[in-house]
Amino acid sequence: MIGGSSDGALIVPASPSSRRSSATYWCAIAPGRHLGYRRIGKHGGTWIAKLRLGDTGRWTHALGAADDAIDQGNVLTFAEAQERARAWFTEQERQATGEPAEAHLPALTVEDVVNDYLDWTAKHRRPTTAREWRYMARAHVLPALGKFEIAKLTTTRLRTWHEGLADQPRRLRTRPGAEQRFLELVDDPDAIRARRATANRNLTVLKAALNHAWQSGKIRGSDEAWRRVKPFRGADAARVRYLQIDECTRLLNWIPLDDEAVDFFDAITAGRAPNEPLFVRADGGRWGKSHQRRPLLEACKAARIEPAIGFHVLRHTWASLRIMAGLPLMVAAQVLGHSDTRMVEKHYGHLAQSYIRDAVRSTALRLGPIDSNVAHLRPAAG
Repeated sequence: MIGGSSDGALIVPASPSSRRSSATYWCAIAPGRHLGYRRIGKHGGTWIAKLRLGDTGRWTHALGAADDAIDQGNVLTFAEAQERARAWFTEQERQATGEPAEAHLPALTVEDVVNDYLDWTAKHRRPTTAREWRYMARAHVLPALGKFEIAKLTTTRLRTWHEGLADQPRRLRTRPGAEQRFLELVDDPDAIRARRATANRNLTVLKAALNHAWQSGKIRGSDEAWRRVKPFRGADAARVRYLQIDECTRLLNWIPLDDEAVDFFDAITAGRAPNEPLFVRADGGRWGKSHQRRPLLEACKAARIEPAIGFHVLRHTWASLRIMAGLPLMVAAQVLGHSDTRMVEKHYGHLAQSYIRDAVRSTALRLGPIDSNVAHLRPAAG
């Protein structure tokens, strides 16, 4: 079992050139904390823990026989050796710092570390980011995992939670105190991708909070439980949808703009500051973030556009049709508000290929016949 354990975990050798039978192979459990396997002759090996606490000191400790040992009754698997090593790390650190056993703080919960991280985010990052993450945590993370102690979190539990989020329908805006409303669960590929993207964002927030607490020393032991949980692949690569010309026409025909409409816009903007809202609700208040959704759904229904689109698709429509009409990607990037063309190339680059081919053909140098010594193969006469 040199270089490995019975449950498949890889042990990295301390010295790649070492070939002695008593060489120790180490794997890192946490910063300054390692678990080692040492082969002792032909009768198997033993587990060793190694701890380094900055400049305070370095300790090693024999944990017990490995599960490849022959004629040994009490042997430890790799997982059991890790558990015993973590317990020894905690006790050794307590003794090294002079901390009495009764001074240990209460067990941290997921809610503790998430709230602590969100408070830190509000102070050190953009407030809008902190508000968005706090909403996500309150909606999806804390209800399911908030009361769990960090020490009891397992990879299986976290994966189950993460995958379960991808199976939930999208939440709708609901009045405080009312039962939460949801959109109808749709299983088309783009809807599945969107739900997985939401699950990934929540996983990112949770893992960021756990890592922040672990790196700050508030969580002792290994970070493997959440490090092993991976996001869904390809969930952020949204399929860009845009309207065809006839769909644009039908949508615009639903609310035609005539001379009176132009006069109306001139009238409501006369004498107003540039930062004032163009439209206000009947009560004089601003339109909210999603208040346009229902009128646009009604417009799509009247224009026979299925499935219905959101305002973001109108942005894709403008960019897609303009690029296919020959608009350079750099110009599209500037109009869309991007600092360079990377995002435009990612989403719209394939639409520009015909424009590139046409541009190459239209600017041909017309050099005339070119002499060549290459003979074309012709089928032999029958």
